[in-house]
Amino acid sequence: MKRKKLFGIVLFTCAMLAAEAQTRVDWHLLSPARDSVYGAGILEAYCELGDNAPRRKVVVAVIDAGFDVQHEALANVLWRNGKEIAGNAKDDDKNGYPDDLHGWNFLASPDGKLIERTSDEAFRQFLKVKDRFDELHGKKRSEEENNEYIDYLKWAKNSPLVSLYVGASFNYNLAKSVEELDRLLREKCPDREPTQEDFAALNPIVQQSGDTLQKIAYYTYSIVWSFGNKNKKWDDLYRNRYRSCEAQRQECEKAWAALVDERSLVNDDLNSLSDRYYGNHDFLSAAADEGTAVAGIIAAASGITRGIKGISDQVELMLLRALPSSGDAYDKDIALAIRYAVDQGADIINMSFGKYVLDNREWIDDAIAYAEKHDVLIVHAAGDNYRDTGKDPYFPVKQGLGRERAFTNIITVGASDMEGNPYINSNHGTGSVDLFAPGVQLYTTVCGDNYRKVTGTRIAAPVVAGIAAMLKSYYPSLEASRIRDILVRTARQTPSATVPFPRDPTNSGGAPTGGYDQLCVSGGIIDAAAAVKLAHEICEGK
Repeated sequence: MKRKKLFGIVLFTCAMLAAEAQTRVDWHLLSPARDSVYGAGILEAYCELGDNAPRRKVVVAVIDAGFDVQHEALANVLWRNGKEIAGNAKDDDKNGYPDDLHGWNFLASPDGKLIERTSDEAFRQFLKVKDRFDELHGKKRSEEENNEYIDYLKWAKNSPLVSLYVGASFNYNLAKSVEELDRLLREKCPDREPTQEDFAALNPIVQQSGDTLQKIAYYTYSIVWSFGNKNKKWDDLYRNRYRSCEAQRQECEKAWAALVDERSLVNDDLNSLSDRYYGNHDFLSAAADEGTAVAGIIAAASGITRGIKGISDQVELMLLRALPSSGDAYDKDIALAIRYAVDQGADIINMSFGKYVLDNREWIDDAIAYAEKHDVLIVHAAGDNYRDTGKDPYFPVKQGLGRERAFTNIITVGASDMEGNPYINSNHGTGSVDLFAPGVQLYTTVCGDNYRKVTGTRIAAPVVAGIAAMLKSYYPSLEASRIRDILVRTARQTPSATVPFPRDPTNSGGAPTGGYDQLCVSGGIIDAAAAVKLAHEICEGK
């Protein structure tokens, strides 16, 4: 009788969810075969489960920039540390984190101030080599020195502040190189004003000099003099050679002066993981919308008529704040957040963030290995910079530094849209990104009992985390590595052989096209229904 009743409830729930989804507010719940929408097949997955009952709650830790713990759709689905007594300001369970009732915030000062702003990691790393960069920038470099210099230039790709500085430095040295051109012209024309023909005659001398910067200066001024400045004299061009780079230098100084990195207010030893008992239990940061949105996709409670339905109702959300509201996270905070989640019993960790530059990669790798040892799955967003992360890694990555094998407990997620195409900004990689999942205009929770649509791989990752939690709740014997394998193996192939690849949205040229097998390991989009079928076969032997 109980099984029949449960079966009826499941069918009713499926019907209600299907009717609700016709509004396509939560299109990620739908299926292409049933709804002509490239969702994740979540409604279909629940119908596939039929009269099976969930066997346990699943703890999903969300590491993000902040949360609204009082949101109407989240307050009742939060993980609760049963060993802590709320509000007594004591560390009841002796884990070093007093009043960590729902998780912990690793970004707060001893006086309770929330850390909101930090610098970007590439900038922090560049500051360590800036003096050496300046030395190399202004000299003729050997091949070895030039390779070192090129390595330093890479920081500019991932930091607007470094890019400003590099640009200003380059233009300054370019202007300085023009002084040699002036000297050569004066030797050629000691008693008259140099002409464009005189300047053109310097080309063979410049080419033989072997000075790359000198060549760039020559070509730059050839263009400047030829287009729009034909009537100008050389003396005018030479006199104004520093004007543009001076303006750029002032812009750079202004930007650097405005930079605020509050991380030092934590007052810990940034060079030691042992100094780990800092922060507080306040999650309501300036960027709390971000974590709140992620949490809602995974487990927003049903029954809120103006809201949404999370993917799994068998989830307890553990909240961990380790990201600032602006700037990049510090590796120490991320590593400690992962370890906290593992130690407190998380089954899955959602990480809707990443970096192209790490300061202490071994700390991150060790934390992931710790999670792997304790059978904790990590779901990682692929990033939103339309890059091939096989060539330009977006950390954390599956292959730990100096380790013989790749981690088996990480799944990296790109974002796709309703039509089954990759999100235009999604990162990708045939070996670095595992699969794609709905991540364009997903309706979810934000602060103050509000809701809105959110886009990006950071919102595609919790779709996968929610489905992984669904599998774990119904089939608790599944290990993290097996869940990852199931999700990758059952990813849905799109009927179209080609899709438009992610690209720079400012590029007006035609988008390159190809198959999903050129974008990710699985060659497709997550399919919750197919994953449930395979999980059932594995666990029930059917």
